Amino acid sequence: MTTATSPVGYWRCVDDVEKVEDFVPGQKQWDGDLFLKELGCFENGRTTTYNNWIWKNGLIIGKEIINNDKEVTASAQYYIKTINDSTYLFFPWLIPLMMSNDKFPYFVFKKISDQPYSPISLSDLPKIDRHPSVYDFGRAKLDSIPTFNPQSREPFQVDLINYDLSELDLRGSFENLLYANFDNKTVWPPDIRMPKGFNRNLIMELGKDPGLGVRNLHLKGITGRNVGIAIIDQPLLIDHQEYKDRLRLYEETEDISGIPSPMHGPAVASISVGKTVGVAPEADLYFIATSFGTGQDTDFFFLARCIRRILQVNKILPNDSKIRVISISRGWGPKDMGYQDIKAATEEAKAAGMFIVCSSIEEVYGFKFHGLGRPPMSDPNTFESYEPGLWWVESYYSGEQFNDRLLVPMDSRTTASPTGNSDYTFYREGGWSWSIPYIAGVYALAAQIDPKITPEKFWATAMKTGKTIELKHDGKVINFGPIINPVALIDELKKK
Repeated sequence: MTTATSPVGYWRCVDDVEKVEDFVPGQKQWDGDLFLKELGCFENGRTTTYNNWIWKNGLIIGKEIINNDKEVTASAQYYIKTINDSTYLFFPWLIPLMMSNDKFPYFVFKKISDQPYSPISLSDLPKIDRHPSVYDFGRAKLDSIPTFNPQSREPFQVDLINYDLSELDLRGSFENLLYANFDNKTVWPPDIRMPKGFNRNLIMELGKDPGLGVRNLHLKGITGRNVGIAIIDQPLLIDHQEYKDRLRLYEETEDISGIPSPMHGPAVASISVGKTVGVAPEADLYFIATSFGTGQDTDFFFLARCIRRILQVNKILPNDSKIRVISISRGWGPKDMGYQDIKAATEEAKAAGMFIVCSSIEEVYGFKFHGLGRPPMSDPNTFESYEPGLWWVESYYSGEQFNDRLLVPMDSRTTASPTGNSDYTFYREGGWSWSIPYIAGVYALAAQIDPKITPEKFWATAMKTGKTIELKHDGKVINFGPIINPVALIDELKKK
C-alpha cells in the first residue's frame, strides 16, 4: 500500500469498505447505493466533494456543521493502491470522526484520468447530465399591483410574473403596467378592465426580437452556424423550445444539489441562441450550471473549474465548429474567494483563443459596455427607440455621461421562462446579465463570417461601427452611443 502525496485526477467510486484491506476489485462489499459517485482532485488541494473537503500532506481534511450546532473539523489519511494495473484511491469518510467515533469507512475510487475532470469524447455529445424540473413560483391572486417608483433602484418593482390579476380593475394603471414584468402564465382581467393603449401581446412579441437588424442578418444565413457558445450560469430547463435543438452539453458542478431551473439560466441561453429570441439561433450551446460555491459565500474556484472544463471539451470538437465565446453573467474582484483561480482560468481561456464575456470584461480585456433601455412598445429595430437602462438612467442624466462604452440591449426583453418548455417571460428591466449573452451571440455571428476574429478585433470594429443617436433631456441634446450595430459590424468584417 502506498500513502500518496497527490491524488490529482478524476476518479469513479466502485465500493465502500470498513478497512482498506477489505477491498477486492470486482467483489463489491457495499450492497447499497454509493453516496459519493465521482471525485475530482485538483492541484491546489481542492476536491469536488459536495462539502468542499480538501487534500493536503496525505490527509483528507473536512469541515461540517454537526447537529446544527458548531463547525467541526476532522482529518484522516488517504491511500492510493495499484491493483492489476488499476489505481485506486481510498478516501476516508470523515463524518463518523466528526461525531467522535473512532471508526470510519473508506470510499474506494478507481482512477479514470490524470485530469480532474471526467473524460469526454465527440461521440458523447450531446451529453445531458440532468433534466432540472420546472420552476414553480407558487403565486396566487393579487389584491392590487405594485406602484413603480422612478426614484427607487429596487429591481422588478412591478412584478406580475405568474400572478392572477383576474379580479383587478387596471384601467387606471397604464403607467405602472409600462414597467411590469409578466409572463404567459400571468392571468389578466377582462379587456374591459384593462387600460386603453396597453398591449401586452405586442410587448411580449417585441421583446422576443433581438432588435437592431439582427433578424435581417438571420434571413441572410448569418445565424452563428457552426460556432459554439458556452454559458456558465444557474441550472437550465433543458427541453425549452427556444434552445433544446442547439444544446450539445449540459453539466453541473456538485453545489447544484438537484434544484429546479430558476429563471436566469433559461433567460441567458435564449438570449444567445434562442430560436426566436436569440441573437445566434443556429450556434451550438454548451452549458455548465453552478451555484458558485457550496456555502453562503461565492467561491470563484467553481467558476474557474467550469472554464477549464469548457477548454477541455473544446479540444475534442472539430476545427470548424469550436466554442469561440463563453458567456458568464457574473463579475469578480481581488477580495473575492477564488479570485486567483478565476483570474488564472480566464488567462488560460484567452490563450486558447476564447472570448470571455462577463461583468469583469474591463479587467479581463479593458473593454467597457453598458445596457440599453427601451420603452416596451417601441420598435427594437429602430436605434432611436433606445435610451439609458432603467437602473442607471438617473445617474446618466445627472452628469455621468460617456462615449467609451459599447451600448447593448438590456431592458424590455422577452426570454425563455423556467415554468414550462413553451413558456416566456417579459422583463421590463434587465441587467448586465441580459447584455452579456447578447454580446456573446453577436460574437458568434462575427465568428461565422470571420473565423479568425479575435476579441480585440471584434470590439474595435463594434465600437467603430456603432451608431450614436441624439437624446433630448431637459432642453438639452445629448449624443448617446455607440450603440452596437450588428448589421454594420458584419458588413465591415465582410470587407476585410
